[in-house]
Amino acid sequence: MEFRRVLFRSGIKKCTADEEDVKTAARKSIVASRFIKKGEIIRKEDISFKRPGSGISPKDYNYIINKRAKRDIEEDEQIHFLMIEE
Repeated sequence: MEFRRVLFRSGIKKCTADEEDVKTAARKSIVASRFIKKGEIIRKEDISFKRPGSGISPKDYNYIINKRAKRDIEEDEQIHFLMIEE
């Protein structure tokens, strides 16, 4: 019977409900490594990556670099796209 279940599985790996809950907490997000003033250009040295992963993914850091901050961003605060100018 177990052989049939293995034989007819789709082969697509999926997370269990418990794994989904932990996935966001295990990922990292872009945060300010120092206080960034409104209007200041964000440099590579101004950001770092920390948990949880509910913000911008580290793989998207190029979208943040050389953009101006729309508002003051505190040290260790997650950076979101709404905080930076286009």
